[in-house]
Amino acid sequence: MYRYSANKNSLSAVVLPNDTKVPGTESKFQGILFGTSINNRGDICFTGLINTNVPLPGTEVIGKGVFVIDKKGNIRKVAMPGDLAPFGKVFDFVEVAWINDLGDVGFGAHVQGEEFLQDNVYLSKAPSFQIISIAHQGEPAPGGGMFRHAWGPILNNSHQVLFVGDLTPAPAPRDSLQGLYLYNGSFTVPVVLPRDTLPDGKMKTVSDYIQGHHLNNPGEISFLALLDTGDEAIYVKSGSTFRLVAKTGTTIPNVGTITDFDTFGVDQYGRPSLSGGAINNDRGQVIFSANLVGGSQALIVATPLHGR
Repeated sequence: MYRYSANKNSLSAVVLPNDTKVPGTESKFQGILFGTSINNRGDICFTGLINTNVPLPGTEVIGKGVFVIDKKGNIRKVAMPGDLAPFGKVFDFVEVAWINDLGDVGFGAHVQGEEFLQDNVYLSKAPSFQIISIAHQGEPAPGGGMFRHAWGPILNNSHQVLFVGDLTPAPAPRDSLQGLYLYNGSFTVPVVLPRDTLPDGKMKTVSDYIQGHHLNNPGEISFLALLDTGDEAIYVKSGSTFRLVAKTGTTIPNVGTITDFDTFGVDQYGRPSLSGGAINNDRGQVIFSANLVGGSQALIVATPLHGR
């Protein structure tokens, strides 16, 4: 992992395999995983690959933990295999985290003794860094259904946590019916659920990729979804209002016509991957990638006009 400084126009190493020490241990990081984030203070949150004696779930072969490193190079652990989880359980898998400017860290994790479906969502809240459970497999989901698993926390500076919740009933392939949820600092509320009516169609599922949903500091939520018509679309939710940003068939002048947002093609079940992203900033702009008629691809920034 490397840090680029625009002010100094310089690049520096942050974590190197078999070189950077894992805090609290005598071992070294073996590498890092995707899902790195940086806040405006320059703190970087990352998933580190580590050696561990803790039994790992499923087919995992190397330990994963979440850590934060500041601008001076000081590393602190958020959670790693063997650490105590809420409700007296023990983490055996920790990955893909997000940090806000306050130092809160949202992350995905699994605990020993439960079916390994992927992640549950947790929050390490500054300044105490106490870890609380936000969404856990088998729990009732707000708005109906049960969480099969939860994934991809994104935080803003109001202690809010946006994440994907899988509502697919077993034994169907997981991630077929996914909704978006928001922890508002006190409790969790649904943002958009399968079969909800959106501009131009009913939603079937949201993107399963961590860049497929986002939350800015004003509280606007952007996301990529598959509709019951088979079209794919990007929306922004502001308050209780949904706004269509782009969809299958949208023509962008001097760019082309969008066919889909499946940058990675299809998933392991042959379904649209919904991997083009939908990331918004505090100005309300949304960045995403799309496949175009004719076979080319484009990286696109949508800018709201006249406050809409």
